[in-house]
Amino acid sequence: EPIRNALLTLLVLMASTAMATHNRAGEIIVCHLSGYTYQVTIITHTKLSAPADRPELALNWGDGTMDTIPRTSIVDDPARDLRRSEYVAVHEYAGSGIFTLFFDDQNRNGGVNNVPNSISQSFCVKTQLVISPVGGNNCSPRFLNPPIQDACYCQPWIHNPAAYDPDGDSLSYEPVVCLGLGCAPIAGYQYPNQRPTCGGTEYSIDPLTGTIRWENPGELGEFNLAFKVHEWRRINGQLFHMGWVTRDMQVTVRTCSNEPPVIIEVPDTCVEAGTFLSFNVQASDPNNGQQVTLTALGQPFVVPSSPATFVSPSPAQNVSGTFSWQTNCSHVRLQPYQVVFSAIDNDTEVQLQDYKTMSITVVGPAPENPGATPRGSSIQL
Repeated sequence: EPIRNALLTLLVLMASTAMATHNRAGEIIVCHLSGYTYQVTIITHTKLSAPADRPELALNWGDGTMDTIPRTSIVDDPARDLRRSEYVAVHEYAGSGIFTLFFDDQNRNGGVNNVPNSISQSFCVKTQLVISPVGGNNCSPRFLNPPIQDACYCQPWIHNPAAYDPDGDSLSYEPVVCLGLGCAPIAGYQYPNQRPTCGGTEYSIDPLTGTIRWENPGELGEFNLAFKVHEWRRINGQLFHMGWVTRDMQVTVRTCSNEPPVIIEVPDTCVEAGTFLSFNVQASDPNNGQQVTLTALGQPFVVPSSPATFVSPSPAQNVSGTFSWQTNCSHVRLQPYQVVFSAIDNDTEVQLQDYKTMSITVVGPAPENPGATPRGSSIQL
């Protein structure tokens, strides 16, 4: 009888572990509300087919306190076996400091090639928040491109998370090891493509644009990769580190004979506020019969005043879209705006993409009709 009970207990534990195999990607976004009060949004992407689901998550605020955060929204995509969940909460800190927020949830989905025994690994992401009277109020970077992507065996894979900072801070990017139980780096984790079957290399991320390249993935299956996005603010001529966000994302390499589309490079530009900026973006696909869908992402499309527009052409093998932006003085800032153009084909097996990024700097207009008025021993301009 004791042996029978022990076996039943083991089976229950094994079943509960199997039911928890669902985490695929995620990040934590934080934003200032007032005083020392901040709002946090946890975003997770999980397997829709997994029995496990999380109506709430435990969040460590980085100041020695924890809260259970209820889920506020769900978006399901059955075709991709994907559930996107958001968890939103508000927290007041006691004062200035550097706080690392994180959640640690069991488990990752099984069968991830570069995560040893991924079905038994938990899923953890972190975000660092800096509250400082020197730096001022802050909202962390957020992403416009989803973290679940497909790649084609032995074909170049390119991705850009289309990150932007609502405060206009500069961003930089670095690859990091995925985190597991206790938010420790996963032992034995390997960056993608350690087996260059197709003559490819490991994936790399551009530290300035965030464009990720994985040249010729040489192994089929699922891979997880993580990266940090740091934000920098220039204060009195010095760069001040405002914290970072970690995104953990998943790429599935599938068998196909597809080649990715190509976008013609778009040069950076600088305009005076009040300028109407308009230009064309061109893309094509090397495979006969393939059609390309051309779109654009970036902060110019989400600014509250006079946002930019992009007229996407009808899908075709060769396409040209039009970017337009009526700039105004509310768009003036030290840091340029990044725009990410995305071209995706309509291959029946795996749809591949190309990305091109360009920067738009909006400067204030020069003063007009200056006048000088004597005032005692000085002159007022």
